[in-house]
Amino acid sequence: MSSTQSISAVFQRALSPLGAVLAEGNAIYSGDDLRARQDRLLTLQSTRSVEDVLSVVPGDYSPTLRPALMEVAAIQAKLSQSRDVLTKWDVLKAGGKHPSFLRSEAPRVQMTKEFKEQAVGASHTSAVEGAHKAYLDSAFAAALAAKRDEIMFLEQEITPEKLAQKLVPLVQNRYSELKVNSKLPDFQVDAQGSLQLVGWIENDAAARVGRQVTDDCVVYAYRIMAITDAQFKARHAKRIKKQSIQKDADIAMADATTSSASTSTATMQSLVDKAVAAAIKKETHRALLTMSLDSSSKGKAPTSYIPKPAKQARRDAVKSAKKAQEKQTRKKQPKKTRGRGKSGGKKTEK
Repeated sequence: MSSTQSISAVFQRALSPLGAVLAEGNAIYSGDDLRARQDRLLTLQSTRSVEDVLSVVPGDYSPTLRPALMEVAAIQAKLSQSRDVLTKWDVLKAGGKHPSFLRSEAPRVQMTKEFKEQAVGASHTSAVEGAHKAYLDSAFAAALAAKRDEIMFLEQEITPEKLAQKLVPLVQNRYSELKVNSKLPDFQVDAQGSLQLVGWIENDAAARVGRQVTDDCVVYAYRIMAITDAQFKARHAKRIKKQSIQKDADIAMADATTSSASTSTATMQSLVDKAVAAAIKKETHRALLTMSLDSSSKGKAPTSYIPKPAKQARRDAVKSAKKAQEKQTRKKQPKKTRGRGKSGGKKTEK
């Protein structure tokens, strides 16, 4: 007997009275039944979302199985999240680090400066820090153990046996209702040639659909689990890619800011140097001219001129350069609306 037949046999034993209907026939899967099931499995494999899977479930059973299958999807989402957290924690542990909820500084014991500088004081400080690190390591180890047990618990909730125990009884109860409500009339022709209703017979189509849903209900759950896990991994990969792009953008922005600052500094220095040279030249020329006139009027020979100190001239040049730069910046800025005038209307710059 194949593995598929063994699973179906388990379902048959678990399901009654539908189990008796499913047991009819010489083979559980053969011929058209086997090909029909393969077609259903291919259809299930092509689904891309939980709603797609639920749309494959026959209409008579979809409302019944929806809550249970959605619960399976929720458990799988929690399981995927817990596995991701455990992976991150294992990486932190390998690097000698702790997760964010365990990051804290060692308590600082108040000690006098003289005692703290002594060897005995330093040893006490080291002891406190060591005890704090041991506490963090112990708490982290307990958290890792708790997360592993949580994953094991969630995995046990969606094993094939657990899923069959949860889903097959739902199919059984639903089939019991359909079996009564889907019976077909049994007509016979009497001696006079008239049709007479002689009774009611069970609907073979309803029994066949019940068998199909019983065989496939665990497959529905596993397809939903696969889709949910794939969606979680896709979101995780997208988040990692987005963080990487943001990191690269921050680095590029920092480089651009540094380059701009360097260029701005160089430009300012050039303006200062030019302004200093122009101020010294102007002041020297003015002083020489004044001295020449004074000497000519008094009949004295011109004496050498000592201009302002270079430091003071540089200060004046820096102020002039800054004012010029601020004036140019204000010209580039858009005109802003002024406050209300006396008439209450708004005045804007022309």
